[in-house]
Amino acid sequence: MDGFSIDVPRPSGKDAADEVVAMMKPTHKKRFVANVLLLVLLDGRYVNASQAWPGSHDQRDWLRTGWRSLF
Repeated sequence: MDGFSIDVPRPSGKDAADEVVAMMKPTHKKRFVANVLLLVLLDGRYVNASQAWPGSHDQRDWLRTGWRSLF
C-alpha cells in the first residue's frame, strides 16, 4: 500500500467549506492536494485504488478504505 498526492487547484466558491480548504493544504506542503491510496502486490501488480480524498493523510485514508480487513 502506498499513498500519493495529486496537486489540485484551490477550492473556491460558496460550496468550499473552510475545513475542507484547510485540510487540502497540509502545513508541510505549499500546494493544495488530494490523496489516493494504491494497493499493489510485491511483484508490482495493481490490486485496487481508493477514491481521491482532500488532503495528504495516508493513515486516515487507510482507515477509511477498510482494506485492513483483507489482511
